[in-house]
Amino acid sequence: MIKGWLRKTIHCTATCLLATALIACGGSGGSGDSDGGGFIGGGQTTDYTLSLKLGDNNDPVELKSGEQTSLTVSLTEGGAAVSGTVISVAASGAQVEPSSLTSNANGEAVFTLTAGDASGAATLTASVEGPSGTVEESVSFNVIGRAPPELGLKLVDLSRQPLAEITPTKKGVLEVTVSGGESAAVAQQVISALTTIGKLIPESGTALTDDTGYTYFIIEADGSDGAGTATASLTVGEQVIEASLNFSISSRLPYRLNVTLLDAQDEALSVVETGETVIVSVLVAHEDSGEPIANQLVSIAAGDLGAVTPTAGTTITDEAGVAQFKLAVSQTTGTFEITISATFAGGSAMERLNVDVIQANRSLGYFDNAGDFVEAVLLINPDKELSPGGSASITLGVVNDAGERVTSEETVTLSSNCLLSGAASIEPSSPVTFVGQTALTYTASGCSGNDTLTATLESTGAEASGVITLSEVIAETIRFEVATPEIIAIRDTGSASDLSESAAVTFQITDIDGNPVSNSRVNFSLGQDIGGIALYCQNDAFCQYSSNSDAVAGRSTRTSDRSDLDGLVTARVLSGFVASPVRIIAYVDLNENGKQDEGEPASSSKSLVITTGLPDQNSVSLSASVLNIEGAYEADGKQAIITVRMADKFNNPVPDGTPATFTTELGSIVGSCLTQAGACSVEWTSQSPRASDTVDRYSAPITIFENIDNDTPSRYRCPSHLEAYGPCPDDIGDETVNPPGAPRGGRSTLLVTAIGEESFIDKNANGRYDEGEYWTNLTEAFVDHNEDNRYTPVQRDNCIDPVAADDVCLAGFEEIFTDYNFNGVFDLNNTPSAAENSSLPDGLFNGVLCQPEDAATGICSRELLSVSDSLVLINSFSNADNFTLMAINSALLEPTALQGGRTYTLYVADVFNNPPSAESTISYQGSGRCDVITPVPTIGDTSRAGAFAVSFAVSTADGEDATAEPDQVSILLTLPSGSQTVRTYSCDVEEPPEPVNCNDPQFSPPPAACQA
Repeated sequence: MIKGWLRKTIHCTATCLLATALIACGGSGGSGDSDGGGFIGGGQTTDYTLSLKLGDNNDPVELKSGEQTSLTVSLTEGGAAVSGTVISVAASGAQVEPSSLTSNANGEAVFTLTAGDASGAATLTASVEGPSGTVEESVSFNVIGRAPPELGLKLVDLSRQPLAEITPTKKGVLEVTVSGGESAAVAQQVISALTTIGKLIPESGTALTDDTGYTYFIIEADGSDGAGTATASLTVGEQVIEASLNFSISSRLPYRLNVTLLDAQDEALSVVETGETVIVSVLVAHEDSGEPIANQLVSIAAGDLGAVTPTAGTTITDEAGVAQFKLAVSQTTGTFEITISATFAGGSAMERLNVDVIQANRSLGYFDNAGDFVEAVLLINPDKELSPGGSASITLGVVNDAGERVTSEETVTLSSNCLLSGAASIEPSSPVTFVGQTALTYTASGCSGNDTLTATLESTGAEASGVITLSEVIAETIRFEVATPEIIAIRDTGSASDLSESAAVTFQITDIDGNPVSNSRVNFSLGQDIGGIALYCQNDAFCQYSSNSDAVAGRSTRTSDRSDLDGLVTARVLSGFVASPVRIIAYVDLNENGKQDEGEPASSSKSLVITTGLPDQNSVSLSASVLNIEGAYEADGKQAIITVRMADKFNNPVPDGTPATFTTELGSIVGSCLTQAGACSVEWTSQSPRASDTVDRYSAPITIFENIDNDTPSRYRCPSHLEAYGPCPDDIGDETVNPPGAPRGGRSTLLVTAIGEESFIDKNANGRYDEGEYWTNLTEAFVDHNEDNRYTPVQRDNCIDPVAADDVCLAGFEEIFTDYNFNGVFDLNNTPSAAENSSLPDGLFNGVLCQPEDAATGICSRELLSVSDSLVLINSFSNADNFTLMAINSALLEPTALQGGRTYTLYVADVFNNPPSAESTISYQGSGRCDVITPVPTIGDTSRAGAFAVSFAVSTADGEDATAEPDQVSILLTLPSGSQTVRTYSCDVEEPPEPVNCNDPQFSPPPAACQA
């Protein structure tokens, strides 16, 4: 406090006592003027006096740091106030503003004084330039400084829970708090931090405190292990305040990788064999809890152990946390290392497994016709002499020590003297790699005599051999040239599949030098005679027929012909009624006795394939690139790619060039395509028509609002809720769901048809339809507009006159069918009727796999028909105003308000009750004390009739005070176009209890809250 004036007076008087001194004082002893005005009469200088006063009339005892008061400096001369003179003030331990002022009329200058931060004495010094020099005066007072701020330091995790150890998966948060008394500033303070271990973020090591005095640093594991110290510091003036804490870091990841080798039966293996295919199974789990980790990328490195599948060496764990790789073990024995690794947030985990590979026990030989294995012997066919240039089929197989055909790849090297000299060749060339069994073609090209062929198994050294006898007939050889085509159709199906039912198999006869030999008689026979496969032969005694009808048709079991000038001779193979491979055996009949004698050159063709080439009903599949097409109801030109895939009874892709025909209910579609590799595609495009003319004229598509629209029928009823309108997850146009049914809007049925056969269950696996086998009977194909699986104009009653027809009839009134037999009538193909109590359908099986004798007796039919498939496209909207969102509660009603802790079902549909298109999104926005706690749903691509449905749960902050925002939930639908619509529901929230006045006399007895 200030208690009064502090006055210090300094008189500056100079008297010249001596003449020399008078001269030094600026005069010669007289009263003349001087530049400084240093003399006033009698030889005495003017006296300036400075007086300093702090505050108002009180002596200052002490000021607190930052406290302000006034400093008044008075200047007098001989007791009179001096005005207009500049007075300066300097300060130590305090601040004075301004640093100088001009004295006023009272000779005073008033300054503002602010006490400094540091405790201790502060000094103020005022100065003025007087006539005789500088005049100064000082005053001191005591400053009580602020208490220094305090620095708090904690290490917590990202959830702000105390943390003692940092790991790769658990970062540390260094929480720094600046606090201080006496209004010390805590905001926007620069905090410096450093750590002796781990990685500090930010790397600058500095951060500013927020308005509450907090700031944070992140400490991450850096691969090191041990303990360290984190230090934070704050500089205040010249004082540095520090705080430290100790912590530890571990580089250990909390995950484990368990690696197991499994065989094909999922049995664990301790060792593996060369050439074996095994499973490397990796379990990824949490170290402590053992909980599996799904969808984790796992990598494998097998080195020289073998080849890994997938070849990229990576795969993803399943829901059980298991990732599996196939490993084809190499042929090298020894101990190898498998390295398994997985990268997690915070680092990588790795596991190594040593695998011992032992030599596999393998035997080489062949399987005879009974399926028995003949060890160490090669099967050579034909086993007759081969002429130079002739070929033989060499069959060999590999078994394990249990006599079972191996399932892993094996490599075999073949050798013989003729092969070594180049006088014979093997196709494919040696060494050859195969699984279980293979066949090769041995071709002689100048060798004669006996050629011992030896096959050596690379993995074990096992051998098998056989002797090929090469004809000494120097002038003649026969070899297979070509088969055209290599794939032919089952008999009587070629016209439907565009495949030929026969193939020309050509051989060439040459002499020992490879020159063509003409006019040589060559006899042909079938390698296998099943299902009526034949060789064409007529007007030759060599022909051999199974029946008179075969004789008429020239279908023989053998045939003969002579080579032309180029040495070429051809036999024609005729397909039978069974899908099968077939080879042709040919030999040169040197003595023309009609049989193969010893020494006559022989050869075999490559395999031909006989198949139906026709799609069967259950192998026709129609798909679309998009099923729910946004904007197709509103705009032309929206497109979808429609793809059909077709296969035959044996699920082989139909031949290239098989035609498929398309029809659509609405929009337009390219009419046909030709298959490549069993599939082909066309484009569907949105345009008119977009609805049925008949429905528009005599009725209307059912909508979700028609019960509240007086201009539309009232047909709406939703089995899934009790509201009279709105989106419904059920197909409200289906007569079985919402009787009596109604036309649907915005839906287009597409149909694809092809010529094919019905599907059947081949119980005895003979590749043919047999009496009593179950099949699917087909009507003629039709475009099913009303999606009732019936051809409405024929298969529904009272659908002839649209005026009298019901809604379902009207919806299918414009259906069209594929008139396969061009008789102008929709054929049900349901005659004859099935026997009483039979599980078989009415009608007959239709297909080329009906045996001719069964067709002749009426058991089945070889006539073809239309096979088909269909799908529905939704012509959707791009404007979200056409969609409605509705929540339904457990009472199957739309709630007036949502309740916390309850689950609701959200239904979303357009006006026709179709779901929104794929990639549309639904989002929830809570407000006030109400929110949705269910994840955002995904809307898939579907053409299913009915609204999109998803459940959501609501939570409310019951008992809490209301906020400025309303208690409600908004549900937003956003279409891929960006168009949006929203539905908002209020929430019922329990209000906090009213405060109780326990002194209120109306309470008798007092409330429980007042009795505590």
